[in-house]
Amino acid sequence: MRPTIQAHPTTHRAAHRTTHLGAGSLAALSFTALLAACGGEGGGGGDNGPGPQPGQGPVALSASNYQAAAQASISGTVFMGNANELASGLTPPTPKTVNVAAEQVRRIAALGPKPLAMSTLDLPCEGGSGKISITTNDANSNSKFDAGDSLTLQADACKSGATLLQGRIVLTLRELSGGDYGSSNFNARLDMALSGFTVTEGSNSSTGDGSLAVAVNASPLGITSSTLEVPTLTLSGRFAGNSYNHTLSTAVFTERIEEIPNGGGTRSTTTVGATLASNLLGGQTVRIDTDPGFVTLGGNTFPGSGQMFIKGSGGSKVRVTALNVAQVQIELDANGDGTYETSVTKNWTALVSGN
Repeated sequence: MRPTIQAHPTTHRAAHRTTHLGAGSLAALSFTALLAACGGEGGGGGDNGPGPQPGQGPVALSASNYQAAAQASISGTVFMGNANELASGLTPPTPKTVNVAAEQVRRIAALGPKPLAMSTLDLPCEGGSGKISITTNDANSNSKFDAGDSLTLQADACKSGATLLQGRIVLTLRELSGGDYGSSNFNARLDMALSGFTVTEGSNSSTGDGSLAVAVNASPLGITSSTLEVPTLTLSGRFAGNSYNHTLSTAVFTERIEEIPNGGGTRSTTTVGATLASNLLGGQTVRIDTDPGFVTLGGNTFPGSGQMFIKGSGGSKVRVTALNVAQVQIELDANGDGTYETSVTKNWTALVSGN
């Protein structure tokens, strides 16, 4: 996976930025290639224990599992960040998913006749096989993406480079005020549903199922903020020879993007709070919280500052600190006495792609 993306916060701004926690590329289809980063700590083959089961309690974090806990937590956070990016109307590389679909309604209208309430655009895939179909439901036939409208993205054996995409994403706009969606001044609430959305890259495969709610606020002052809430989201598949199964629940992801004065680019601050269950932790859970949030400056792929705390049973916890835009420190306090007795320094890329 390519590690960098660039996106336009709205169609009216020229400022570029890179993804919040830097995860892999949005090549082919927005955030979906990131699903393949949600694997385990690597090493060995086969399964890493049972998948998450309802009612299982917090895991005791120790020297044997703290790195796996950090990787699973970062990967899940990255996924939410990129799902948030898609719903916020940002512009990923071609095909441009939400923007392509929304613009298709206007394109049909420009030809003369009023667009039908439902229209479908089939896009060829970069690899020459399969397709992506984007269906726009313009509920009130006003040629705009506004409250009540929905966009359905269906990938059918779509080959894009080394990535094969399959499955469905449905994005529904529930509320809109202030201005047009994607402008420099609007407030919106959306629902996103993933149904068997699968990404396959070589021997790695990843599937996302679940629902997400997104609130987006854009200000003429150059500030865009968004909040993503996840009741339950499952991520499963194989990565580096290991099977994985993560479940995110009661998760809240926030992002604030602001333009730095005098042409200084952009600053993105992201926070997350979530409960994560994973087979990498024997099906048990950890609690994830950022304090302070991760900060990424435009032009950088990964955060240069910020911390995440991962809490298990008996006061055990892991602290993940962004040392700089290339490296992150992972520390373990196994007995909850406030002293981190074990630590390791990793490259950001190792946490999100296994490299």
